[in-house]
Amino acid sequence: MIGKKIAEINNEFKKSQHVKLNYINNPQNYYQQLIAVINSKGEKVVWVNCLCTVENDPDWKTRIIEVLDGGACYFQIKVNLTNKIAYDLTVNGLG
Repeated sequence: MIGKKIAEINNEFKKSQHVKLNYINNPQNYYQQLIAVINSKGEKVVWVNCLCTVENDPDWKTRIIEVLDGGACYFQIKVNLTNKIAYDLTVNGLG
């Protein structure tokens, strides 16, 4: 699910002016922060915060890391486990 969404957004970036700067490469190597909820429809949804590095954030396991800019080093996505869909993929901007 997530891999398909990443491929879609990488294809969109190919058409933009920031071609290589926003590509998400090797998403399996990112650190992940997960927040799981059950929404109002009773569906299981997970928010995934992905970080390419945590060296400046030693407490990344205990608090949500928010980063301004950073490009494809940081991205977020939601996964609906009940419906088996990934959506709302956002990649950080470039400062």
